[in-house]
Amino acid sequence: MNKQIKKTRTTASLATTMVSTAIATALATVMASGLSACGQAEWREVSAPNTGDAAAELITGDLNVHAIQSGQTAYVAPERLRVRETTEQSPETATAVLDRGDQVAIVDPTPVGQEQLVAVRPVTPTATETRPAYVPVRYLQTQPASASEADRYIMIQNIATEKLRVYERATTAGAPHKLILETDMIAGENNPSKTRRTMLGSYKIESWHKFYQDNQKLFPSWHDPKLPSLPLPGSSLADWTQPHFLPVVNGKPSGVVRGAFGWYTAKIGPNANAQWTHGTLGWGADGDRFIQISKSQLAQYYSDPRSFGCTRVENQAIAYLHDLLPVGTRVIKVYARESLADAQLARYQEAQSKEWEWLLSKDEVRKVSPNSSSKPAQIMRHVPSESVIEQGTYRINAKPSAVQFKKHVKGIKLEATIIRAEANLYDIPESSFQGVFLVDEGRFVDYKHPRDLRVGGYSDKLLPNLLLK
Repeated sequence: MNKQIKKTRTTASLATTMVSTAIATALATVMASGLSACGQAEWREVSAPNTGDAAAELITGDLNVHAIQSGQTAYVAPERLRVRETTEQSPETATAVLDRGDQVAIVDPTPVGQEQLVAVRPVTPTATETRPAYVPVRYLQTQPASASEADRYIMIQNIATEKLRVYERATTAGAPHKLILETDMIAGENNPSKTRRTMLGSYKIESWHKFYQDNQKLFPSWHDPKLPSLPLPGSSLADWTQPHFLPVVNGKPSGVVRGAFGWYTAKIGPNANAQWTHGTLGWGADGDRFIQISKSQLAQYYSDPRSFGCTRVENQAIAYLHDLLPVGTRVIKVYARESLADAQLARYQEAQSKEWEWLLSKDEVRKVSPNSSSKPAQIMRHVPSESVIEQGTYRINAKPSAVQFKKHVKGIKLEATIIRAEANLYDIPESSFQGVFLVDEGRFVDYKHPRDLRVGGYSDKLLPNLLLK
């Protein structure tokens, strides 16, 4: 008998109960303050109808409206450009976007309306659309846009499987991207009101911060010379909530959890509802122990120790991401089934685990745009030995693995096919999943965000064209 069943919870040990109770108390304090664990929202979409981003709206090309000709090739200048199906359509209702550097052919050079819309047709290896699309001529240019450092990589977070992956973007249109990092991640709590779930959508990194803490100081900095010393490596989850590790205000401990944002925090936007990507409790020597603790069903049963929507990784991973990804890098959050385009992973046969040497220093506390923790970079800027907190080597997993969506179980009296808990964090119905995420290519086939979940980022909710296969 095949039957769809939901994941079950098991009885937790007394130790697990005590740890989860400590985290539950901390989260309850946050709720009483009317804040999310990640701070107050700072981004709201401003008027940027053609791109969805105020900065991108100002990036224009050099195409002369009086000199263009039918059949002429042009290129998209801003990082994203909404495409209209008719000259009367509002760009904010567009169902497609073009990316910076995408090639188009001019179908009709006659400008239409106040915005001087011209008819174009995308030129890609897989383009099948025969109808023209319309874009303002000011966003087109005669030469391909030069790639910026922010264009080199793209981060994709699959909330369903709690996997964070970074891809090096293909330099050829229509080609698959190359995975360079895959790591475990923790997303927002699956609470009944759904407000703590991580929102999906297309974003970009707005700023990087070192030893970040929220405005209310409920989560004091991982390191600050003015604060008490930290729990030692190997300390328990509950230790990071103990009063003697928190700052003292008016003679009393202040805050609820020490170092919840870890070493680095990437603030993302637009419309991210303060759901950042950041590090976590613990030291580099702890590896991803605090990530795996949060993933355990035992912890989830008593009190889910996840955030109110932020996504977090181990501190070595967030330090590497900070070193790798500049401001402007795209961050995509999806909820998708995973698969492989090539089960043999031929493109990754030579892939070996790489190592990245890091050195964490005491300086730049709560600084915006801090220096890298790469050990060579720290040596080059002459960090004194007394400023070194910890150093080590991070092993980078660069070989893709897809999380299996279902598994077949068979007992003495029961046989069933179930959705694996690791593939459906928020327990949404199977019918809500649409399309598939090819993790070895960094591309999606027929994917749409599930209606059950909230979507932030650009209001058109469209994935970048370069991620669609």
